[in-house]
Amino acid sequence: MRPSLLLLAVLLALPLPALAGKKRKKSVTIPIDIGVGPAAHMLTGPVQDDQTLHWGLVLSVQAILDKKTLKKLKKKIPKQYRKQILSMDELRMSPSIFIPDTLFLSPKTTNTGMFGVSWTPVNLGMPIVKDPFRWTLGASLRVSGAFIHSDGIAGAQGGQAWQMLFLRPGIDLGSELEIPFSDSFLISGGWRSQLHIPQAIGGSVDELGTLDSAVWHIGQPFLMFHVRVPYEYKY
Repeated sequence: MRPSLLLLAVLLALPLPALAGKKRKKSVTIPIDIGVGPAAHMLTGPVQDDQTLHWGLVLSVQAILDKKTLKKLKKKIPKQYRKQILSMDELRMSPSIFIPDTLFLSPKTTNTGMFGVSWTPVNLGMPIVKDPFRWTLGASLRVSGAFIHSDGIAGAQGGQAWQMLFLRPGIDLGSELEIPFSDSFLISGGWRSQLHIPQAIGGSVDELGTLDSAVWHIGQPFLMFHVRVPYEYKY
């Protein structure tokens, strides 16, 4: 499970100013998982008909809190959430409101190029299998922004050259398989369906489009390489 940044702040916030002068003697080591890897993007409709794949990168930064760590931080957890959180085997938290999880980096190879970013400010993940590998189903809120330009493709803008700023909120549904090779190195891969409010191809941000002539669904197969680095948190 990956709660919001707000919960991360509640759990791992610095002491209140009134307590800042007190010496903190306890510490706990929290693994920070840093992931990066290649991704392909398929924009359903005329853009995909012109160029099947648009390339990019996926990114991930997560604090991994196991049951033992959660128990040590018990007093940092608000009472109303304590029972629920302490019952978890693992809690993953990401400052994803600040760090994009997707970079679109795709110069045109046929007629269309795409450059931009996409965030998932709120993530929910449900592990279906936990051992010996981790298989997770997830859903997220998503915000995407990208500059898309084309020399002209059939079925869009009369085949003439066009460009657009694609800026849309949406939701994300996906699945990820994570395989550990050691405590500090893992590989994961999966699929995400990024579903956005349709924006007409070549149109302005306020211009809606029909599904057969808009950018609305981005399919994303990805592969990510993870390293985990220890972080000593004092409390």
